Amino acid sequence: VVWRYKGEDNARFHKMMEVFLSCLDDALKHKEWYDLFGDLFMAWSGDKKYRGQCFTPADLFNLMADITILPDTKFPTAEIRAFGKRSLISDCACGSSRTLLAGHARYIRLHQRSPYLIGEDLDALCCKMSAVTTPVHGCFGEVVCHNTLTDPDGLVFGYVVNEGLYPFRPGIPTIRHIDRPEESVACSLWMM
Repeated sequence: VVWRYKGEDNARFHKMMEVFLSCLDDALKHKEWYDLFGDLFMAWSGDKKYRGQCFTPADLFNLMADITILPDTKFPTAEIRAFGKRSLISDCACGSSRTLLAGHARYIRLHQRSPYLIGEDLDALCCKMSAVTTPVHGCFGEVVCHNTLTDPDGLVFGYVVNEGLYPFRPGIPTIRHIDRPEESVACSLWMM
């Protein structure tokens, strides 16, 4: 892959990442997770409601996670190439990953171990927001852009997040692009 950006572009990206992490740090002082990109998206789209999307409030996702993820809940598990045997939490219409972030926070609170998150969505922009949001929250997993209703084992594109940080190594969050269904746990599960 050729990096097409110039030095001044890289400096702008660096500054944007500093602002993003600063905002995230401030928000996380008061809550377990924060979907900055989802909030920015809704503020940006305003009354236009890009493709009719409006993300559900965070408190509702926290309530859903508290109701569904209980200490004795049995989660499906899978042996994941780089992550070992993991409990799976999946959302087939993940939007900006609010369900996954709330589930991740609740699961860690109860089990002290990170599950493998699978976010799937038809909207490419939502998948990209999720691929940037989940790794900075310390999540492991993948975000897949495909149609879970009509072509669940197909793949437009996807990302594996924090593969380079497993098992709990400190460092910069990682995002690896995937473009073949066989590289995706989500697509593999649909093929079964």
